[in-house]
Amino acid sequence: MSARERLDLVLAVVRGSLDPRRWLIGGLAALVVAAGGQLLDGLSESEPQAQWPWQMELASLEGDRKAESFLLSAESQPGDTAVRVAWNPRLLGRPLSDVVGPAVAIVGRRDSWSETAVEWSRFLLAVITWSLAGVMLVRLTAADVTRGESLSLAQVTGFGLSHVASLLSAALISLSCFGVLWGLGAVGGLIAKIPTAGPLIVSLLWFIPVVLGLLMAFVAVGFVTGWPLMVATIGVEDSDGFDGFSHATGFLTDRPALLGGHAVLGTVVGSIAICLAWCLLSLTLWLAAASVSTGLGAFANGTGELFAISSGE
Repeated sequence: MSARERLDLVLAVVRGSLDPRRWLIGGLAALVVAAGGQLLDGLSESEPQAQWPWQMELASLEGDRKAESFLLSAESQPGDTAVRVAWNPRLLGRPLSDVVGPAVAIVGRRDSWSETAVEWSRFLLAVITWSLAGVMLVRLTAADVTRGESLSLAQVTGFGLSHVASLLSAALISLSCFGVLWGLGAVGGLIAKIPTAGPLIVSLLWFIPVVLGLLMAFVAVGFVTGWPLMVATIGVEDSDGFDGFSHATGFLTDRPALLGGHAVLGTVVGSIAICLAWCLLSLTLWLAAASVSTGLGAFANGTGELFAISSGE
């Protein structure tokens, strides 16, 4: 594929990313994860973790809650503004953080069995919801870019629901490998409980837990970077979870540089699309509130409550 063809594909993806249907799918997924998180917060004894989409930080766009001030900053700080527009991995990686956060809590914090069950519920909810949304978005984009077809929401929803088992199995394969390695490490802890001889045996064979820890680190990194690839493979090739896992593993081991380049390019494209959509949403809310404020006689001096809300003050 020539450089010109690659550029055309990137531009097609950028154009497609502004499709309202894609934002609807992503928005509904964020709402489902947030609503489920709120319910789980009620069952948990720890601090609330769930955030509604409108409560989330805007990362590189934070500090300019209204698009007007953000656009005005481009005149005085064009370089800094360009970076903020084109590089926003924190906001773009929200689905990944929703999945990784509970996984880290499961491994690192074991306050009680009930808390562990809550974190497992958060993890499974995020994996299923974002995998389903991801495969629907990938299916829409693949049909649009490669075949020039425009699939309906009903078609991509049906496709996603029919592949829920494959999407979940793709993630569970990595978790199963991690669990086996973790279990082998736990055996070392049981051996260490043997009076007198146990600690000596574990100290002499300590290199085994170190090797297991290294393997678990590889599996964890592979899941974080490979889970989106598993979802993309299932969405594009209409395959199962094992095929998605093998494709993701192949990318990680055989073509890491290409994978890194695609990750950087995808972050730039996604960040730009998010910024454009955010500017449009900010303008929409401002115009809606300003028009109502006019009827209230509050628009002229800018002191009305609706005007203040629309301005982000």
